[in-house]
Amino acid sequence: MGEAKIGGLEDPESVARARAGFARLERSMRWNEQDATQKDGRLHYTPDQALGRELRNRLHVVYRRRIAGGLAVGNLDGWAGAVCRVAARCDSEVSSETVSKHCVFIGIEIPTGILTPVVDGAAAAFAAGALRHSAALLGEMIQLTSAEREECGINRLIDACDEPRGERTRRLARERQRRRRAFGKDQKRQAKLDCESSRSESRSPISHYKE
Repeated sequence: MGEAKIGGLEDPESVARARAGFARLERSMRWNEQDATQKDGRLHYTPDQALGRELRNRLHVVYRRRIAGGLAVGNLDGWAGAVCRVAARCDSEVSSETVSKHCVFIGIEIPTGILTPVVDGAAAAFAAGALRHSAALLGEMIQLTSAEREECGINRLIDACDEPRGERTRRLARERQRRRRAFGKDQKRQAKLDCESSRSESRSPISHYKE
């Protein structure tokens, strides 16, 4: 009997890879459920777990956008470090197993030769209480630009590597001020037009009194 087809695949090697991918995804889904505690029939996450899941989702959005657009993914060492921060928050543990499961969710494949040393360094820092989670560091790790950050709808957890937070705050303040000024001018222009229209109507002859 020949190999069963998976998604139209016939090549045995491709089928084996697909099966392994399905197994990793299923295992990842089980781990996601284990991240949370069950209460009143619902999953509840600690604040750290919630932040970790949000960070993981944002990394997934950036990675998929780059792949879909044919863009460079970036430094895999940096991505490995970012995923280590996800594992630290979600699992309170940084290990090859915990980091690998989050890589599966994000969709990124990082060779063991790159992943292992980064995980070992992050695990040591986490054990010593010295693992940094700053948004600026994460932005540098995945080389997230300001334009890309806005396009992906990221407003926290990861800063742009080409625009420090202080500069971004000042730029957004200037943009808000410009919008307020433009809105004020529009309001004044409309009020002036309404006033002129009202005057014009008041000067018009009143013909309906004539029989």
